[in-house]
Amino acid sequence: MTKAKKTFNLFTISEARNVIFGIATLWIGLFHSDGLTVAHYTDNQFLIEAFRLFKGTGNVGVDMFLFLSGIGLFFSFSKDSNVVSFWKKRLMRILPTAFLIATFYVCFRYVNGRFTSGFEFFFSRMTFTYFFLRGERVFWFISLILVLYIVFPIFYKVIEKFKGLGMIGLVVLTVAFTMLLRAVSTGVYANIEIALCRIPVFIIGIWAGKFVMEKREIDIRWLFAFLGAAIASLVFIANFSEIMQGAIPGYSKDTDEIMWIFLYRYASCPLGISLVVLDSYVITELRKRGQCNILRNFFEFVGMYSMEYYMIYLNVNHYLERIYDIDSEHLIMLYFGSCVISLVLCVLVRKVCDFFMAYMQRQPKNPVDQTEGDLSMRWYNFLIYAGLYILAVYDVFVAFMYFSDGLVIQGVFALLIVVCAIAAKVMLTKRKELGKLMLYITLALNPLLIIADNLFRSGEMQTIMKGGKKSILTIVVWIAVTALIIYANKKYFDKREKLFVK
Repeated sequence: MTKAKKTFNLFTISEARNVIFGIATLWIGLFHSDGLTVAHYTDNQFLIEAFRLFKGTGNVGVDMFLFLSGIGLFFSFSKDSNVVSFWKKRLMRILPTAFLIATFYVCFRYVNGRFTSGFEFFFSRMTFTYFFLRGERVFWFISLILVLYIVFPIFYKVIEKFKGLGMIGLVVLTVAFTMLLRAVSTGVYANIEIALCRIPVFIIGIWAGKFVMEKREIDIRWLFAFLGAAIASLVFIANFSEIMQGAIPGYSKDTDEIMWIFLYRYASCPLGISLVVLDSYVITELRKRGQCNILRNFFEFVGMYSMEYYMIYLNVNHYLERIYDIDSEHLIMLYFGSCVISLVLCVLVRKVCDFFMAYMQRQPKNPVDQTEGDLSMRWYNFLIYAGLYILAVYDVFVAFMYFSDGLVIQGVFALLIVVCAIAAKVMLTKRKELGKLMLYITLALNPLLIIADNLFRSGEMQTIMKGGKKSILTIVVWIAVTALIIYANKKYFDKREKLFVK
């Protein structure tokens, strides 16, 4: 009798997805826990070095996350290939939460005197564009994932048409672009290499998504190949400096690291993919045997809040360490304390954002029911009023920033928006149509403040105020931009209001 060949179903990667997300998320957090070591608790040099290596390779969790994200997006886009719908779902999933956390972070750091001011600086940090402008890495992953969401449909179409060759072609193009940028502009490359070098693993994840969705079976012996790839990658990463010094005469980590770091990043790609496959196999086997359920459920819970945890944990951990000046022997308690605090904040932030988004898109079950319709409209009005109050508080803070920098005109402009927000709220309760117009104007003034601030800082506004053709052209453009924003606001709020019954 022929013995049945034992196989491994790739769909288990999808089934174990949240658990692996949780493992990768906590690993990334461990990687960013500066100074944490077990040397205070054991004299065993092997354990000390093993922990150091495990902690030091925690950035591979990012590659695991991106590989799984590519698979997940393949599933989502295969079910609904409408590009606009795809972008809307993805961006609405990440932007409200990310924006809320980033706003608190930037305001808190500014009040504590750790950030410079200026509306453009403030705005670029909250919109995650500062990473591309200056290379700041606080929320660099959010900046990357937003870009990947936007370009994903292109990657998907190429891979769908050309299969494996399409995947290889995209990987080659991204690697070639990275190396070209490194050769042409070392400064720009140094700013964004941490993101550029992670794109290939995302592309491979998209390609692998088809096999996972089709529940492709592979020979169980392939797991040994993944294990070998993981070990080889780990050895390369652990001995990166020594290997580079042997391969490149005169190589110095202090001066040349940024030039060759892409080799280190790319080594994380096979390690991350291999760990995802191996983890999914182990998790599936443990689930079948009913073992480690509590631990598995904990990792799955963390995986559900992976994006929030990434944004919150790093800042909570570093803030507590700085404030309390914790000794190195107590950093392990700081790590666990930061984990607990971060998870609590993750849940609260998600609940707030889910509540807001649910009611912004809420539609009564029975449109004929006038009571429910009235209740729905009350919620709609409440959200509008709450948004105006938040906008007013935000612009008070912006005005304070401008006045503290001696920028009186911009500060007065920000206070004008505060007055308009309050006036819009009052008018909405008394004269609805006029109140709507004031609401649209209030929302239009914020982007105009950004334009005005840039013009003042660049000195262009002084030239414009002297008169002439440039002055007339600027006024025309300003009016056109204002009208366009007001029209866009009207269309949006009219569409929102139709979801609620009057």
